[in-house]
Amino acid sequence: MSISTIQSTKLCAKANDKMKIDEETTASEQELDLILTGRTLRVYWFLLKMKKPVGRKDVQRGAKLSSASLSEYHLKKLTKLGLVEKLPHGDYVVTKIVRVGVARFYINIRNNLIPRFALYSSFYLIILFFSLFFLTNLSTDATFLIMSVVVFGLATSIFELIILLKSTSITPW
Repeated sequence: MSISTIQSTKLCAKANDKMKIDEETTASEQELDLILTGRTLRVYWFLLKMKKPVGRKDVQRGAKLSSASLSEYHLKKLTKLGLVEKLPHGDYVVTKIVRVGVARFYINIRNNLIPRFALYSSFYLIILFFSLFFLTNLSTDATFLIMSVVVFGLATSIFELIILLKSTSITPW
């Protein structure tokens, strides 16, 4: 075998290993999507919202659970998944942010969870205001077309934002 053949074989093996790692990561994200549901998702969501270490009693109150032992159960479940870490003094803090369930529709900006549709709505609202001021020189047909597209986008994004906020039991702000 020549040196170039050996090198190309090693490169192919590395690429295959990388693909396996990517497949494993995707599989674990899919597993997290199945595991993080219901109360466990509510506890994780509350911890994301708090942005600081939180005790199990605080989790019980914030995630609206019936008992502190139930919050402890879900916190241990999140710890086993590697998403939460228990600090020496007993509080819990999020160590890994994953996008599962409703969290897929939120963006983390400076430790604040903001719904994507809120950003889309504000984008369309800004375009609408600029269109009202700067499109006065265009023909009425072009202005009507642009304005109708912008208003449709604004209405759609506000509608989706309302549906998202209603489906989330704990609001992000």
